[in-house]
Amino acid sequence: MSQVKKSRRELYDEVWTTPMRLLAPKYGLSNVGLAKICKKYNIPRPWLGYWTQVKHNTVIGPDRLPDPDDETVITIRAHQPPCASGPGYSTFTNIFDRALAAEGLVDVLMQALGQRAFMAEQRDKTETILGYGAPGGGIVAQ
Repeated sequence: MSQVKKSRRELYDEVWTTPMRLLAPKYGLSNVGLAKICKKYNIPRPWLGYWTQVKHNTVIGPDRLPDPDDETVITIRAHQPPCASGPGYSTFTNIFDRALAAEGLVDVLMQALGQRAFMAEQRDKTETILGYGAPGGGIVAQ
């Protein structure tokens, strides 16, 4: 896992000269992850529409850095995605891949389609019983 050390002032300067969506990948983070670091260290971030204002040369200026003399060193650690074979790795893709390997493509697809059809059938029965509508879309008389 790589890590970078920056002062608050350096990170502040980068955040106000480069959009977060472009800066964050430089550190191996998402823009939300970088925003959380800024919030933790009280570093103001550009407001919504700031980069459009810069583009059209109508921006007033960046927000001031609170307590600019604070020489706190920030350690930014790159996000490391969980290992595909490690514990806790439960993304849909991995679950689907394991199901495919265990049951085969046709079985998995048939199971998914069957479950969807069963749920639709149950919804139609419930709507008919409660009088919300019929499977054909009409109103059920009570």
